[in-house]
Amino acid sequence: MSQSLLLICGTDEDRYNLSKPQFSHLRVVSEGPDVWKPAQFDAVQFYHTLMNKIQTKELTFDGVVGTDEMPACLLASMIAHATKKPGPHPHAVLRCQNKFVARQLLSRVMQEAIPTFTLLNSHTPRLPFFIKPVKGELSLCAGAVKTLADLEQFLAQGKHLPQYFSSFNRLMRLNKFEGPDGHLFMTEEIRTGHQVTVDGYVHKGNVQTTTIYDSILYPGTLSFKSFNTPSTLPTHAQHVLQRLAKKAITTLQLDSTCFNIEFFYNTDTDTPTLIEVNPRMASQFADLTEKVYGTNPYELQVALALGEKPHFNGKGKQSCGASIPFRVFENKHVLSVPSASDISALKKDYPDVFVQVLVKPGDNLSDYPQDTNSFRYCLVNIAADSHEELDRIAQECKKRLPFSFAQPS
Repeated sequence: MSQSLLLICGTDEDRYNLSKPQFSHLRVVSEGPDVWKPAQFDAVQFYHTLMNKIQTKELTFDGVVGTDEMPACLLASMIAHATKKPGPHPHAVLRCQNKFVARQLLSRVMQEAIPTFTLLNSHTPRLPFFIKPVKGELSLCAGAVKTLADLEQFLAQGKHLPQYFSSFNRLMRLNKFEGPDGHLFMTEEIRTGHQVTVDGYVHKGNVQTTTIYDSILYPGTLSFKSFNTPSTLPTHAQHVLQRLAKKAITTLQLDSTCFNIEFFYNTDTDTPTLIEVNPRMASQFADLTEKVYGTNPYELQVALALGEKPHFNGKGKQSCGASIPFRVFENKHVLSVPSASDISALKKDYPDVFVQVLVKPGDNLSDYPQDTNSFRYCLVNIAADSHEELDRIAQECKKRLPFSFAQPS
């Protein structure tokens, strides 16, 4: 029997994955734009308009999904809660997304994995420290503060944050959630280690971890070079992080959703550090997870949204995978991007490659959400039978996907 899925603020990744054969039984109803400029989207007005359509029976559905960090996954949880459909409680989503509240709650149950932290106020903590907004996204205005000049630079960058996170702050108030506003800065002790993302899902309080991706950074930055799976972290360290992930999800009372949690693991001292909990799937990895582990995370999320028990296979056709963001370290004006025929020719030779062009000609790279250090313009996912083959295909992709740039206008 056909079922309908309400997709909130769908992304290219959503549309690509939900068009696969395993979802042919679904009628996907999309509402809302792909929000890559949160400051220009009135999430509160969108929610009220959508709820009116639901209450007047103009819009009907069996389950609701939103995979993007802001505001899709929070809006989806609000709609699920208001219509008594399966999904996480909005307060549980906000406990994760408000990084200060998450730190407060998790420090009570896993003190060893939580760095010392505080809200930035008139008193500057002892240098050095790490700074980030209460509502983190794409490492925006986040980084190490080693001098007072560094601090002034982050504070200057943060002048636009109240506008950028205005929807988040308004949605917190609409949900009567208590916590500091998203645009405020928080500071914490600097920790380092092998960085990974632990993915999983929770169904009726039963937390299951599924995959671990290594997060490879460009040296001296917070910019990701690639995300690789399977992880090279020692098995005992992976087990430590999986146990912490389950404790974190239980503590934050998250349920009926996929999640991903970022960690450091210092292999010299066997010390774990929880970086952040994201109350949504890591949709960027979805097709890779399917190829390497046999299950697309969208299958898990759709099952949860429809009130069904998910099943994760664990064994795919390829043995390893990498998600590779193409980026530069200075702003550029986009002159041209690969054509559909460029991408088709590449996929003819390498069918397991997924290409997502993130920019359009005529724009500056700074027009899009970016981290503090660099500018993304393309995302390539590659699955292969060996790491050597993976590296070779990655080099081919960089050669055969033509982008041209000029100095920003």
